Amino acid sequence: MSVEKRRKGGRTVYLARWRDGTRQRARTFTRKTDAEAFERERRREATLGAHGLPEPSPRPLEDWLAEWFRFNRSGWKANTRTSYASIIDKWIVPHLGGVRLRDLGHARVRG
Repeated sequence: MSVEKRRKGGRTVYLARWRDGTRQRARTFTRKTDAEAFERERRREATLGAHGLPEPSPRPLEDWLAEWFRFNRSGWKANTRTSYASIIDKWIVPHLGGVRLRDLGHARVRG
């Protein structure tokens, strides 16, 4: 991985280069700081590999909860299903249901 200063059409650009498997890749930036930030992100991804954190989801909590409930309910006893559904409907969805997953944090959930 590298960032190189280049002249292109009478202007200065910065070329970030990296290897993606067996392929050499490159991306051009007009600002050096952007190229360096991009390079840092590529290094981070290479370090974390397949176990890196995914991008934060823009999906609302209410949608995720509905899918989670449908997927897991078959393994729960009837009382557990009823209890979870009640907690979700009474306490979570009215207060946090419309919040995107990427915007949830410890402070917001505690509140």
